[in-house]
Amino acid sequence: MGAIPDKRLGAVRMLIEQAPDRVVQGLRAALDSRRQTGPMAEVQSLVSAEMADRRLRDGVFGPLTPLCRDTDKASLLSPAAPRLLWSALKTDQPAAVAEARRATQALRRDDGPPPIYDELCRRAAEGLRDRNPPFDQTAALLEAGSAGGLDRLIAGLGLTSLARALLPRVPSWVRSMDGDSAAAVRLAFKDATEIDDNCAPTFMAMIHGQLEDAPWQILRVISAVMDRPSDRYLAASEMAEFGERLLDDMDQRIAAVRAFDANEGPKGAVLLAASIHTATIIISEFEQWLDIAKDGPWGLRLAKAKKALAASVESRLKETPAAVAAALPAAPAHSSGKSARMIPRTTADLDKDAVRRAYALLTFLSESRSSAAHGGFAAKRSKILEDLDKQISVYGDDLIDSLHGGGDQAERLHAYIEVAADFLGLVRDPKAAEIVRRRAAVA
Repeated sequence: MGAIPDKRLGAVRMLIEQAPDRVVQGLRAALDSRRQTGPMAEVQSLVSAEMADRRLRDGVFGPLTPLCRDTDKASLLSPAAPRLLWSALKTDQPAAVAEARRATQALRRDDGPPPIYDELCRRAAEGLRDRNPPFDQTAALLEAGSAGGLDRLIAGLGLTSLARALLPRVPSWVRSMDGDSAAAVRLAFKDATEIDDNCAPTFMAMIHGQLEDAPWQILRVISAVMDRPSDRYLAASEMAEFGERLLDDMDQRIAAVRAFDANEGPKGAVLLAASIHTATIIISEFEQWLDIAKDGPWGLRLAKAKKALAASVESRLKETPAAVAAALPAAPAHSSGKSARMIPRTTADLDKDAVRRAYALLTFLSESRSSAAHGGFAAKRSKILEDLDKQISVYGDDLIDSLHGGGDQAERLHAYIEVAADFLGLVRDPKAAEIVRRRAAVA
């Protein structure tokens, strides 16, 4: 098969250039999985070149890229902004871009970013500010988006030099926001405002971008810069967006408890418990780093969220005993009324759907341990655990006793015992589950 015609190759190149990063990365992985020949080798070369170009782009715009994440619905700048801005730079400043490419190729492991990166950002800011034709598409995109988007990008480009030097220190600042760290944060913002009087929200967003794994820690930085502001003051300030985004995130996590479907199984329960833990952390961070008034705009919202969190989680926890009873059915030993002792009913095979649902709710019960105290549902959780421990332990004992005369039901009884052991492991601990299994093995 011959080479791809130039016109068609140009169209392929354009498609690759406009594709999202995750698509290009997936295409690169697929093409590199085997040796390519003919036209596919040409496509592979285009993809490799595009990947290298994007790495250079991300290096130049590094401190700004978190503001443009295409996975963040609350992105401060359009996800398309870096691509359009980089294209404009390659048209307007080809020699400087080529210099940056050579400097990148010459970098060694411990070298910092070359100075040409900051120079390219400075020239990009000038191009946007002066409305140079190559930058028209970027400017139009930002002006059509959120208010102040163009000004924010220009401000961010002007801060990249300072940000490159300071952002690596952000994790150590927020990990222990003591007096020294707070002083360093305030000095960083003083340096930023000397570059641009109105850059504080943009610089805060650049710092926020370094906290992807713990975005709530931005409240520590805000507290240091604004000297532990009240929720009333912060909610009315230019920094309000950071608090509002965290509060929205918290509300969504609480709503997910009510929407959780136990039929999703234990994996979904683990994720839900982790999400609830994050919600409690967000609440705690607000209360620790801001001066929250009970009747303040965020104080009222936090109080409502805490009640909703506890009520929502307790509602799901209350479903657990019934779910366990459905998975491990029992019936009265005698027809002598409600006080009759309940014994396992194993005349039918396990209901896999009921087991899956019970497993999910028990997993949520177990995994919610770390957030129970702060979430306000510790007492209810402890009571349910205590009752379930007794219920499942007795059920397991009865099953093991039944093995002695199990006959042709032995296989089914062992299946029930395995489920009871799994459940007891979640309610008490894995050791308890192993004890049940060992007893069943020698029965």
